[in-house]
Amino acid sequence: MVRCVIKEGGDLVEYRLTAFDLLIEKYTDPIIVLIILAVLLSLFFCYRRASNNRARKVLVILALIFPAIFTAPEIIKAFSGWKWYGYEVLDGELHLKAWPVDARINLSNSEIFLTDSSEWEPKIRTYGMHAGSIFMGYHILKNGAKAVIFKHKESRTFLVINASGQLYIISHPKVDMLYREIKKRI
Repeated sequence: MVRCVIKEGGDLVEYRLTAFDLLIEKYTDPIIVLIILAVLLSLFFCYRRASNNRARKVLVILALIFPAIFTAPEIIKAFSGWKWYGYEVLDGELHLKAWPVDARINLSNSEIFLTDSSEWEPKIRTYGMHAGSIFMGYHILKNGAKAVIFKHKESRTFLVINASGQLYIISHPKVDMLYREIKKRI
């Protein structure tokens, strides 16, 4: 279960995920689990049929290193030096961390709106990360625009921020609360 924190009070509103949250989200995905299990079961059947000890040792080594090799890219991304992913709003500025993007957005100089239109959904990831229900990074949207996305869990509501021509899209089940907080502050 992904742990998310939304804090309100004083000058801070935040929504944070940790590297551990990303890994749990990615590796509880049923498709990933099925792929790993299928490979491990195949190796187990080969192990049972192998007649000499050398072949069995190789199969055991493969069974041990396969999950590590398969998960290495995600582990490297998740632990790339960032302590958290998500956003925080402080003093009229939105600090967005959506791997590989680490941006500070001046909200007073940005066009901000909330929409339920599906044209703002990510369609193609050009550079970023997808872990279970988490989408981060650069994406092409259904409407053809290029944007930085931070999307967590299924939500049909999108907060769109246009900061000097750069689009940022934030979507999660309580994104409307973020929108209200931003509108109160600017």
